[in-house]
Amino acid sequence: MSPTDPIAMRLLGANVPFSLLGASFKNWMPRTDEERAHLETVQRFAKAPRGFLLMLGNVGTGKSHLAVATMRQRIEAGRSALLYRQPELLKDLRKFYDAEGPDPRDGCAAVDLLVLDETGLASGGKDELPLITEVIEQRYSARLPLVITSNLRWEDLAAQLGDRIRDRIRGATFAALVFSGDSHRACGREQYLESDDGAIRSALREIQTVNASR
Repeated sequence: MSPTDPIAMRLLGANVPFSLLGASFKNWMPRTDEERAHLETVQRFAKAPRGFLLMLGNVGTGKSHLAVATMRQRIEAGRSALLYRQPELLKDLRKFYDAEGPDPRDGCAAVDLLVLDETGLASGGKDELPLITEVIEQRYSARLPLVITSNLRWEDLAAQLGDRIRDRIRGATFAALVFSGDSHRACGREQYLESDDGAIRSALREIQTVNASR
């Protein structure tokens, strides 16, 4: 990832984790026929997002990478994108309740493409499930594209979300992809350890400072 990559800076401001700022379709290497088919499906979705794209399966199999690659392509096309991991969405909602920040539901409803990453990682908060279901309902009602990633099986995720949201998702699904196999992360260990992204880290600190002053 180049520290002067303008798309990386946009992704940084869209809640993408630092480790995924360089994610693109070009640098995700499928290892099996299943992964090649999944890559082709996600690329089709990214060209003209419609409905919901579900990516489910084992930890480290590339779901978040492909979700961010989709965001990158939409931003390059002049569209807006936003990523929320479930715990972070809940954290921002509680900041809003305490008058310490904007309502994250507004951003989730307005953005062109929303990614709900690591869905189903519950922290036990009583407002967590209603928040996630409200965001999904917003996207469904407005016919706006949504990417959902989860380490849970569909049956377990659907049980968490309830019958009404499960029915909404089924009715809006572009594709439901199940990722199996071993983690990709071991293959990227050397790149992770050798990366030098001082400019991006400086920008991250600036964004955090701005957010803290709101």
